[in-house]
This record gives sequence, C-alpha cells and structure tokens, in this order.
Amino acid sequence: MRFLSVTYPKVTASVTTTKNRTVNVQTAPVALSTMSSNNSVTHTTRSLVTYTLNTTPACVYKGVQYAPGQKFYDGCQYICKCIDPKAGQYSCSERCAKLTILPSSCILISDPRDPACCTVPFCPPNPVTTEAPNNNPQPGTTTAPDTTSNVQTSTKTNFQTTDLHSSPFALLAKQTTIGSRGKEFLVLFTPAYFDDLVTKSVYITSDNGAEMNISTSQRLDPNLKSQIDRTDNISTVEHIIFPIAFELKSFKKELKSAIIKTSKDVFVISHDDGIDTVGSTTHIPLHKLSTKYTVVSITNKADEKSQMAIASIQDGTVITITFHMEHNMPLLIEGKTYHEGDMFTLNLDHFETYLIEHTSDLTGTAIESSHPIAVFSGNDCAELDSYGACDHLVEQLPPITSVDTTYIVPPNSDNRDTLIRITAIDDSNFTYTIDRVSKMVELKRLDSFGIEIDSRQTCLVESDRSIFVTRFGLHSKTSEMGDPSMTIVPGIHQYLDYYKIVVPPGYNHNYVSIMMKQFSTKFLRINGNVLNVKDMFFEENVVVGQETYTVRSINLIEGEISVYSTQGDRFGLMFAGVTDYEAYGFSGNSLLP
Repeated sequence: MRFLSVTYPKVTASVTTTKNRTVNVQTAPVALSTMSSNNSVTHTTRSLVTYTLNTTPACVYKGVQYAPGQKFYDGCQYICKCIDPKAGQYSCSERCAKLTILPSSCILISDPRDPACCTVPFCPPNPVTTEAPNNNPQPGTTTAPDTTSNVQTSTKTNFQTTDLHSSPFALLAKQTTIGSRGKEFLVLFTPAYFDDLVTKSVYITSDNGAEMNISTSQRLDPNLKSQIDRTDNISTVEHIIFPIAFELKSFKKELKSAIIKTSKDVFVISHDDGIDTVGSTTHIPLHKLSTKYTVVSITNKADEKSQMAIASIQDGTVITITFHMEHNMPLLIEGKTYHEGDMFTLNLDHFETYLIEHTSDLTGTAIESSHPIAVFSGNDCAELDSYGACDHLVEQLPPITSVDTTYIVPPNSDNRDTLIRITAIDDSNFTYTIDRVSKMVELKRLDSFGIEIDSRQTCLVESDRSIFVTRFGLHSKTSEMGDPSMTIVPGIHQYLDYYKIVVPPGYNHNYVSIMMKQFSTKFLRINGNVLNVKDMFFEENVVVGQETYTVRSINLIEGEISVYSTQGDRFGLMFAGVTDYEAYGFSGNSLLP
C-alpha cells in the first residue's frame, strides 16, 4: 500500500482508490497543464488549464460571478468559460499561443483573430533545415538520445508559407487525407472500476477554428442535458468536461451518448482520467461508422470485467450480438443466460446506449446492425501481469471493413513490456517478425493470438486477410511508471499525412511513436519543426516487402501537437503517456482513408 499526501490551501478530502492508495483530493484551483521551460517547439502551442472550485455555488473568478456558458478574459493571459456554476467549475486556456524559439527567418505579426493581445509567427519563403539521414541503421538497432552520434545539415525543401494571414497548416489542406477527421462524432463514457473521481474529458482540435454544437437526446434528464448541450466557437483546441452522471450503467437502455458537430474537420479524443486510472480513445466520425464490428478486450482477473458499449445514431436500429466468450463462461442479461455462440438481439433508437459487462473476455464477439452504430470495448480495470495494478481500458472500434492486413507495432517506454493481441476477422494466416525472426500462425475466425515484446523491440505483423492488432502496455518492471493501457494499432494502409491532436496534461512522460518510410523521414515536421534528435529515445528500421520503414519514439510536452509531412507522405502515429500507476494510449487513426 502506498500513500500520497498533497496539501492545498483549501478544503481537502481523503479518498481510498482502487489501488489501495490514500490521496488528499484538492478543491483549490490547480493548473492541469503548463509549458516546459526547455521546449524546443517553435510553432504555436496552447496550454490547457482546468480549475474546479467546490467551495462556492457559482462560477466566481477574482471576485466576479459568471453565468453558465459565459466566456470571460483574464487580461491577456487566459480566456475562460463557466461550465457548471452549481459546482463552481470553470475552464481556462491561455489566451495567446506560446512561442519558444523563433527562427531568425521568421517575424511576429498581430494575430488577426485577437490583435489586442496576441501575435503569430510569419515565416516568408525560405529554405528550411532538415534532418540528415541517420547513417542507415540496420534492422534491430536502436538509437539512444545521444547527440554526439547525430549530425544535422541544411537542405532545401518545397514547403513554403505564402499567405500572411493564414495558418501554416492551411497549406496542407490540399494534400491531407481524412481518416479519423470529420465534422460529426459520437461520444460516450464506459465506467471504470473505481469511478467517483474520474474526470471525463473530450479534446477537440481544429486547424483554424470552427463552430461547435454538442447535443443530447430530447428525452434525456433536463438537468443532465443542460450540463452538456452547448454551442460554441472553438479556436484551435477545446477541452470539454462531461458530468460523471453521463457515464453508462450496465445492462440498461440509456440516453447517454452525445453528438458533437463542427463546421470544419476536427480530431476528437476522449480522456477518462482519475486517480491511478485512465482510459483514452480516438473517436471515429459518424460518416465512417458501419454495421459490422468485432469486439476486442483482454482476459480479466476475478473481479474485473470486459466491456462493450453500443450507441445508435438512428431510430429503429436492430442490433444482433453473437457472443464469443473465454472458457464459455455464461452471461446473464435481463434474466436470460447466454453462452458461447448464443445470439442477443437489441433495439435502440437515436442517442440510446447499451453496455454489456462480463467477467469473461469478450474478444471475438461479433456485432451486426440494421443501421450504422458506434461500438466501444475494453475493460473496467484490467491487470495484465504481476507488476503494478489494474487500469481502465477503452477504445472506439473501427468497422471490420476498415481493418488492415499489415501492421508495425512499436514498443512502450519506461521498461514497459507490450502485449500484442491479434484478432482474426476471418480465417487467416499471418506472420509476425521480431528481431528479424519470423513465425507463421494460422488463426480461425474471431480467435485471438498473443505476442509479447520488450521496450526495445518492434513487431511486424503481415496477414493474408484483414486482422485487428491491439497493443496493451504493461506496468514498468523497474519503476512505478504506468499500468495497462490499450491502443488499436494503425495498419500501414491507414497512415495519414497530417495529424493535429492534444497531448493530455498530468503525466511524467508523454511520447509519440512514428512509423514512416525511411526515405520520407526528412520531410516530417512536428509543430512546424524538423525532429530534434535530443527528443528521440528509440529508433529501429523494419522491412515491409520492398520498403524500409523507420520506427521512432519521441518525447513530447503536453498540449497541442501538429505532425505532418511536407511532401504528403503518409505515416502512422501512436500516442502514450505514463505516470505513477497510470498510463494512457491512443492512435492518430485506425481507419482506412
């Protein structure tokens, strides 16, 4: 049993968590996101700050009261919004983007969106510095963050900024593919094992701002509906906190889904973060939803449950679930017992949700529907090895028509091993390669196969039929960092050329793994910059057919991140972060473009 004591000037409450830790929970304002002093990113980044005040019945900021939904400024430092006056809860983000290092070829100009307080960089057409090739490392080799072994040179590229008043990312509009970007999304929240102190966050990222509307069913409880529904203008990132009462309960038809609509394409992730537990997922736009899904979860221990949640986007949707259960353990639903291969039929209207939980692993359960639906799966709290404790797992599942055949699986950091789970959509033959050693496996429809790698290995998976590949990060073997995390791995045909996503605050170590063709790495930009080799802590080359891919893991700071190729080359991204007894993970995309 570990104890953590945190002292704040306001009232504190002692809470025992699911991992048997006693924590003092603060009720004074706390900044959830700050800028690192050694940040080398030269483009704009907004830090997100969320405050919670439980000692006053209204949104009060520096002695001034604000109405629900009202926005207000704290000088040129913050732009804030009243979220829940009954709880005294409001959120603030920095009014102006922060700049750390400005290249000598760039100047600062007034931000046309907020000229009174903010400036933005303008970089006239110039050659830009690119990274020199990395001396052709051989498959199986790794690169530590040692600057003495890396050299940078200057070369010319075709990437230029031509419009004084446009975002640099506007230049990417003609070459980007869509993937998980879209204008309409469904969000819901599955319960964690210990959920009283979980913050249910959604992050929306936009290139140049967008109008946003969040709506729920007209039949939802009016009090709950009033806390969620809203219309707003977002700049580049919006952080929304949903009430805990919006969380699903098992084996009940509920109206607990919300639809997010925006005027322009955005990325959406949810981050269900509590004390020692977190579940994160990238959301799939409504136009990419379909009618056939295969569930992915993981083996449970005695008091842990697999979960699958379904939400309808159209009235009169008929859903058929054919169960695939580990050890054929029976499942009781509404007074009826179901076994392996049994079929459960469900009817849902628009906004309605249904959550199924089982002490058996539900991986391989097949779901079909008469109209497109959204499906989420995972575990309330999964403990996967003898290290650490359990953690909440959740992923929004892509339809089986968007599943790939070839995957590169990067490792986790902090001496965390990785469990790779391969699930067959149909009878499949696949080969997996680790350290240049390949093995072939035959897998029957809806069955799964597990592989484990350490924190210095990658795994290549190649199949003759479409398969799901899911990465589960484990607890560190040498520290308190992490606990289980779940991420759907993007296949190489699901890679995109542009991503803009929020790295969540509150973690000791955030990082992104990038899988990219070796010859394209020199065109990669992170927040407008070439890769700083000091931030890279892992590198390995993987041969796929006639192509060589480079896998790199790179340290990140929290906040906005834009990653793109100046030449339109596609690449895969997998984000992760760890702190004591907690880890998150999500991919940049899990859909065929």
